[in-house]
Amino acid sequence: MPEKRMIWKSVSTSRKVNKLSIKATLLWTWCIPYFDVGGYLEVEADDLKFRVMPRRNDIKEDEIQKLVDEIVQVGLWLRCKTDNGTEVVFDPKFVDMQKVRKDQEAPSKWENKCEIIEITTAAQQEGNSSTTEVQQQHPRLIKVSKLNKVKESKEKVREYVTLSQDDFKKLQKRYTPEQLEWCFNKLDAWQSAKDKPKIINGYGYFKKGSWLLEEMEKHIFHRQGPKYEDWTGKAQEEFTPEEIERNKEFVRKLADKIGHKGEIE
Repeated sequence: MPEKRMIWKSVSTSRKVNKLSIKATLLWTWCIPYFDVGGYLEVEADDLKFRVMPRRNDIKEDEIQKLVDEIVQVGLWLRCKTDNGTEVVFDPKFVDMQKVRKDQEAPSKWENKCEIIEITTAAQQEGNSSTTEVQQQHPRLIKVSKLNKVKESKEKVREYVTLSQDDFKKLQKRYTPEQLEWCFNKLDAWQSAKDKPKIINGYGYFKKGSWLLEEMEKHIFHRQGPKYEDWTGKAQEEFTPEEIERNKEFVRKLADKIGHKGEIE
């Protein structure tokens, strides 16, 4: 472990840091040099008192645990579960904020050997509603630990296809109801045809360039050609103005993609 670590001036304006009490802020700051190369720190109260704050008479050993809990609560540290019961935390920003030389430091005692068990509080504090969003913010969590996923309720849109409400709302903004219905049916039929069908999260199949979207594009253009209203079986007057415009735009882009030179009615 090196004798020093870095502290950035952005700490002064950090919303999380400024939510801490003075004592918790002091503990969080003084602990930075004690994190190992992987961003882990043992936080047993007696050990922190002895190593980090031996001469702070105003911070007693029996206060340390509450201060650690306070830091975890705002999401600056994430608590870890270990096989031997040792209290360990992980700093999700550590590697990003420190110039770590793994070839010059001892390997982490806890990296890949403990499980992060408290992530929901940090997610809620930042307005995140799903594990995916937390992982996007802290991508290292996937690499350094077995992430205890925050479960997000999903609803079945078909027998073998599920979607969360948030994901369904996102898809509704990008596709018409008829386009979504075709895709859901396609995914459901794909799983149904398997010897061992499984329930899947449908949202992942709507990524740009996915086989599902390519199949839908072929189906739409094959059935409708340059006219946008034919492929769904709905008469033009049954569409709302918003649906008509969205269909037109979708077919316009599709026509450009495949080199169609005719007019789009």
